[in-house]
Amino acid sequence: MKFVDYTLVGICIIILLLIFIRKTIQSWLLKQKFKIAKKKEKAAIAFLKKKGYRIIDIQKKVPFITKVDGKEYKNYVQVDMIVKKNGKEYIAEVKTGSRATKATNRRTRRQLLEYFYVYKPDGVLLIDMDKKRIKEVEFEIIKPSLERTNVFFSQLLVFLFGILTGFIIFKGMIK
Repeated sequence: MKFVDYTLVGICIIILLLIFIRKTIQSWLLKQKFKIAKKKEKAAIAFLKKKGYRIIDIQKKVPFITKVDGKEYKNYVQVDMIVKKNGKEYIAEVKTGSRATKATNRRTRRQLLEYFYVYKPDGVLLIDMDKKRIKEVEFEIIKPSLERTNVFFSQLLVFLFGILTGFIIFKGMIK
């Protein structure tokens, strides 16, 4: 073997070693993130109780089936907590970090909207455990098809009014 061959083998070994180290670090960071999340969820239980909420269920799963071209796929949606206060039932989602605690964050909003659709609660709570805040998130579903229908009829009405006005003006010009 030549020096070039040893060099290429060495480079390949270093690349594989770097990939292994990177994956190990990513795995460790993910485990740490989950540990922190579990601690925050436990702290959120005490926080919600202190704020007058009663814990109904923790990590509640609701199964559902997704059909794609007739083929069924079993899935489930799992929420952090179901809580109750003043006769209303809420889904409570515990978050940490500046982006995840914003209901306008795309991932957070989609997650909360999924919970709202599947569980049909009286409300959805976003628990910011970094700032110890409870944010009540509401969704108002606007049906686009109704909006388009209203716009269409408005435009049709304006169009017909324009034709009628044009006809009256044109008829007046002929006399």
